Amino acid sequence: WKHTVTKGINNTYTITFSSTIQPGWHVYAQVQPNKAIAQPLQLTFEKSPLVILEGKPKEIGKLIKAVDKSTGIEDYHYANNLKVVQTVKLKSTSKTKLSGVLTYQTCNNERCLPPEEVEFSLDL
Repeated sequence: WKHTVTKGINNTYTITFSSTIQPGWHVYAQVQPNKAIAQPLQLTFEKSPLVILEGKPKEIGKLIKAVDKSTGIEDYHYANNLKVVQTVKLKSTSKTKLSGVLTYQTCNNERCLPPEEVEFSLDL
């Protein structure tokens, strides 16, 4: 995962996490069907008195809705490329850091790897 921070207007910043997914593998979406057993992607930010999260993280990529042939369980995932975008607003013009963790799981048609955590610290 790579991340970028883009300064907007009125003390807003857009944080983008980008991933290139190896052929044959996929990453699960944040939201899953009720009976899904997949580990959904989760973007968690440490609370900061200077930062307001604007909405929820947005996924950009081609969402695939699949049903496992052996279990009949549906899941939502992304293959090839995925971007996760979060907009934040600073309460003042002071510079600050924003830290957190991106948790995700990758699977192919045969197996799943254990969930991974990517810690980050961003200068705003």
